[in-house]
Amino acid sequence: MKEALSKILLIASFILLIGILISGDFRLSLGLLVNSVLHPLLYLKFYQTIFILSIVTGVFSNLVQKFVVDYKKLKHLQEKITSYHKEYLDALKKNNKAKIEKLEKMKPEIKKMQAELMNEQMKPMGFTLVFSLPIFTWLWECAYISYEKAFGGIDHSTFPESFVLAIKPELFFVNVPFSGLIHIIDAFIFPWWLWWYIICSIASGQVLKRLLKVGT
Repeated sequence: MKEALSKILLIASFILLIGILISGDFRLSLGLLVNSVLHPLLYLKFYQTIFILSIVTGVFSNLVQKFVVDYKKLKHLQEKITSYHKEYLDALKKNNKAKIEKLEKMKPEIKKMQAELMNEQMKPMGFTLVFSLPIFTWLWECAYISYEKAFGGIDHSTFPESFVLAIKPELFFVNVPFSGLIHIIDAFIFPWWLWWYIICSIASGQVLKRLLKVGT
């Protein structure tokens, strides 16, 4: 049941991602839907909002891993595959033809184990993406609208007035080393807010993994 649901959600998440990337109207509609829940966060500085949401998505992601992934099975498969590769390399070094032949016969079984391992590792992805992508889209839309309000002027015919009015451009500026005051959409390869989201997600994810005892 978990496996089937995971596959369905993974397909749904890829469809969602394609829609977000290719359609501005779809992205805005999804952002407005999420805004109905997250709009109180618009009163915080944007870097604080990102930090909070990175924790929220981190908690969700780690809980999904904890309850969806069979870590005993995962560990068993990893040990079997690692042991096989060590034996195979050792047999090659020693030119043990009998051992090599025996291990070659085991290859189909090992490939099956590798497929099972990958499948087990992929299980949480669908759940996590379906939850995280709409939040990510909301952050994207907020960042873009704040930039337009601050520098370019916003087209009120494109965005709902209530959404535009709720976004305060001054909350989307940060002081960073070497550059001083910048808007969070300013880029170093990727926008600053995306780098901040990645840093917060990695840091909080490691702490949450230990607190929730994921993988133990």
